Amino acid sequence: MSFFSCLSIVFVVLLLKYSMQFVAGWIVAKSSADESVFYSPYLFPVFSYNAFTNNVVDETQTVMPLYMVFLLAFLWGVAGVMFFDPLGFGVGLCSLVLLAFAGVTAHLCAVTPVQMGIASKYVNEMILKDASEAAQSVSNRRRQPFTIESPEFVEQERREKKAELEFQAIAYGGGAASAFASRKKAAKTAEPEVEDDVKVEPRRTSGDIALDIEDVDRQCRIITAIHGLEVTRPDGLLTWQEVREDVFEHGVGPFGFLYAFTVPPRVLRFIRWKYLPSTLKCRRKNKRGGQADDQQADTLERGGITALAISNHVTPASPPRDLVELLLQLPEFDAALDREFYEETRCVIHLQLLMLTASDARLSREKILFQKFLRENRFKLMSNGISPPANVFRTSSFASIDIPLVAVWLLSLTPEARARFHALKAAFNEEMERTDAIVDAEDRAALVAQKELREYWAPREADQCRQRMQEFLARRLRRESEGILTEEEESKPGYDEGIVNAREALLEIESGYSCVPGEFGRSLQFVDREFPPDTTSLAGCLCESEIAPQWKVSSAINIASGLFDGGTDPDDVRVGRLDDAWLLSALSIMAASGGVDDGKVDLLIDRLFVTKQTSLTGAYALRLYQNCQWETVIVDDYFPVLYDAAEREAAGLGADEDVELSVSAGAAFAHSRDFEELWVPLVEKAFAKYYGGYAGLERGYVHHALRVLSGCECEEVFLAPAARGALKKTLWQQLKLFRKNRFLLGAASLPSEHADPALRASGLVFDACYVIYDVRDVDGAQLLQLRNPPGDHQEWKGDWSDGSRLWTRRLRKRLDVRKGNDTGDDNTFWMSFDDFCHAFRALYVCRYYDPDKWTVKTMDARFSRQDATASGLPTRHNPGCTGLDNNPHFSLRVSRPTEVIITVTQVDARGMAPVTVLPIAVYVVAHQDQKDRARRVTALNQDNVTAHSGVPARNREVCVHCELAARTYTLLVAAYISGMEGPFRVHVQSNYPVELQQLWPAAWKTGNGTISTAPPGTLVERMAEKMKQTVAESATGAKILAKTHELADKIVAGAAIVDSAMRDEESILEEQLAKQQQEEAEEAEREQARLTGKKKKKQQADPDAPQSNPWIEQWNEDAGKPFYFNKQTGVSSWEKPDDF
Repeated sequence: MSFFSCLSIVFVVLLLKYSMQFVAGWIVAKSSADESVFYSPYLFPVFSYNAFTNNVVDETQTVMPLYMVFLLAFLWGVAGVMFFDPLGFGVGLCSLVLLAFAGVTAHLCAVTPVQMGIASKYVNEMILKDASEAAQSVSNRRRQPFTIESPEFVEQERREKKAELEFQAIAYGGGAASAFASRKKAAKTAEPEVEDDVKVEPRRTSGDIALDIEDVDRQCRIITAIHGLEVTRPDGLLTWQEVREDVFEHGVGPFGFLYAFTVPPRVLRFIRWKYLPSTLKCRRKNKRGGQADDQQADTLERGGITALAISNHVTPASPPRDLVELLLQLPEFDAALDREFYEETRCVIHLQLLMLTASDARLSREKILFQKFLRENRFKLMSNGISPPANVFRTSSFASIDIPLVAVWLLSLTPEARARFHALKAAFNEEMERTDAIVDAEDRAALVAQKELREYWAPREADQCRQRMQEFLARRLRRESEGILTEEEESKPGYDEGIVNAREALLEIESGYSCVPGEFGRSLQFVDREFPPDTTSLAGCLCESEIAPQWKVSSAINIASGLFDGGTDPDDVRVGRLDDAWLLSALSIMAASGGVDDGKVDLLIDRLFVTKQTSLTGAYALRLYQNCQWETVIVDDYFPVLYDAAEREAAGLGADEDVELSVSAGAAFAHSRDFEELWVPLVEKAFAKYYGGYAGLERGYVHHALRVLSGCECEEVFLAPAARGALKKTLWQQLKLFRKNRFLLGAASLPSEHADPALRASGLVFDACYVIYDVRDVDGAQLLQLRNPPGDHQEWKGDWSDGSRLWTRRLRKRLDVRKGNDTGDDNTFWMSFDDFCHAFRALYVCRYYDPDKWTVKTMDARFSRQDATASGLPTRHNPGCTGLDNNPHFSLRVSRPTEVIITVTQVDARGMAPVTVLPIAVYVVAHQDQKDRARRVTALNQDNVTAHSGVPARNREVCVHCELAARTYTLLVAAYISGMEGPFRVHVQSNYPVELQQLWPAAWKTGNGTISTAPPGTLVERMAEKMKQTVAESATGAKILAKTHELADKIVAGAAIVDSAMRDEESILEEQLAKQQQEEAEEAEREQARLTGKKKKKQQADPDAPQSNPWIEQWNEDAGKPFYFNKQTGVSSWEKPDDF
């Protein structure tokens, strides 16, 4: 094999390598960049726009392999010219590569200018302003300095400082006037000191850094004299002229050897000076005169007298800085300049890509607005002599219009008609801008109202959390006293104390607690005393006057009603007289999560109910996710009803009321058709009981209800600002990703006052919530599949409806859409994304992570001073911090790029949320020097923190959403102040499996599932301890027998029992074990009598003997006083009981 053949093999392998890298990187970039790529005028750098994150991604490394292919191919051609005959192969390959290189480079360099030229026709001032604000916001967020200080404690420090200054002013000011003056002076002088501690330095631009570099370079060369004159530093850096003088005039420095080249000219000058002195003197005089003039001109131009200053030893104005210190600053400034220039360049490129994207969005919006203008102003145009062609509209939708036909029609108008047309269009545009401003103001007002409502309900939710903890403690104490529950049962997987308590309460009700004699086939009927079925539970409702005073049980409304009849479907949810559509809309979205008309109970609905079947006593236990925990609510099946026929006739109600009664069977509030299913009104009643009455349900928001029903993070996205400009593409990408992750989606339609006449005739229901089933991007069409709100409503009649002419056989096949009358009345339809943004107001997103797609890792831990895990964060508010490494640490191993959601909830191992909420934060740390192992964190900075939950906040739940590369990370969970103690739970969800382990404290899982920090001892000691626990907790001899056989050779105390078990039969062994238990019991009684000084009495035979007191005293931190708790009845009292 020839040498060229070997080279060809190497070149072919390298060409394949870089070609595959380029193709793979390009495919990934195109899938995420959505065809928005920026090429600089010099080709590099290359950036792409990621619409989902609204950020730009550096794609230089993606394009670089392409030019490596060109380089390798060119070198292959050069090698062919050198080592291969004939030369035509090498010459032809080189020529082909050069042509390809020139063509590809020219095309890529021209892409961005061409796109910007097209976009410039559609960019206006608003688009430019929005794009610049968005790009600057992303850039500032990326360069935001890393901080761990809590705003809560910063504000507290400011208030304390202000109070201290006011106190000092009053105490030492000498009167009211001086106190006021001192307070006013302190407000001017002291407040900036507190703010300066937390004030963020303004961002320095690359120009500012360049000026700093120039200033440092100037200080390295000259100093300023006392009179403002600039003089050369004696130890300063040399200029090129001074270097030349040192080398060629004095022969000093590292290049002093070059002085040898000046010897011949010097000898020549010496000979001329020796033998031709007259000529040399004349020339030297002229030369010196010219040099003196030049030096004087340079000195005057610089404003100084450098040579003279050096000789006269001019005193500097201030002591000059050390030269070494100045030189060490230059590399730092140079790195900062590179970083800042890169960020500014990236921000400018982001602005340009946003403008490209916004121009496309504006074009699609202008299509909708133009068609809307023609339809709404048809008669105005006709009165001005302008008649649009009848076939200009292809469909009834706003999103489709025949643009070529419109263009030809506009060109056919006379100049006067065209001017009138543009005047009307300009007035219409101004009206649309005012409408957009009104909608944006309403959206902002809605956000404020949501925040106020959350603050209004916060005390109620905290009170419910406190009552739940008291109930749990009471039931736990009772079970422990009765020996019902053991640690082994608590350690079983899937154990939920809330469900255990709910079932206990249901058993108490079935035994007759809070029950009355039942009717309609029931022996007992539960009556909820905490939420009585009378007018007190309706106080404040707007429809209170329409409700009958006597409520009815479910069997009285419909004798055949059941909890779940035929599964759970969105059509089962029907709105009653109560204005709680927000709750029922969320319930409809939940009911559509597992399928429709499949006869099954959806998983999300099923886990709301502890009671899985129709109750014989009318008692139902439901669970709501509040305070970051599932809280149980027990309700009866009494429901408000409307007046009957005679009462309605007396009240003069119309026939339409009869229609409503026939559908609801007389139920006043939420119901299913004919009241056949109870799960809908039961969920509504559980909400009403939790919030103190049905009146509390007349205010609320869909995403808040989704949060309570699902336990997942939920949000509301207002479509007006999100679908405007460059953000419209971001919204579409987010919708596709939401659907890919199987999130629950819903959409709120426009209010009727904001809908135009053409939209009102489209078949949509306004002020309602639709369920989004699917989001598809097929053959260039952006489509959404939606479902009508509950009830009998029309379907969408616009583009992509069931009877639309836009459907093709291919699209119907791909989207499984039936044709014509085959669709039936399924209440589902397809709609284009443009129509969706125009007809709907808000998008509801419930981030429900399907367990079939997302893996879950959970670990319980706590902040504890005993375990050295309560050090807190190193801030000025925490002087007692002993280091970041004395906080809980976890190891998170990721094997491939993975989307990870880390949630830290302040609950204990049993799922109970403590009343006190700590300010906490979560940090995902990647150690740069070690990628395969995790270790404890000693410092937090921008370099090692990959993701974090933000500044420490006093929230019961904090989350971190991030995409992690393949490596091992350290997960740090820390409270803000040292000594803060409390439990928490780490919940990690990922779309690919990850490994989560506890790193600090050094712990392992014990038998009951808790984390232990003490070593378990030897194997024999652990087995002996286990046997001891088993013997102490066993209730039967068989369990002791099984443990004795298993550990017979390890337990010395049971050696005699083991020997007898080996020699005798099982009956003899059981007798001996029973005898041993009796002896141990007698020994325990004797020991107790010896310690107490009393003898045991048989209280069962003596009824007059005193009983143990059930009351215990506990301390309430919020009230600051003790309260008394009855362990038997679970009753709490502030007053001291008589029998305590």
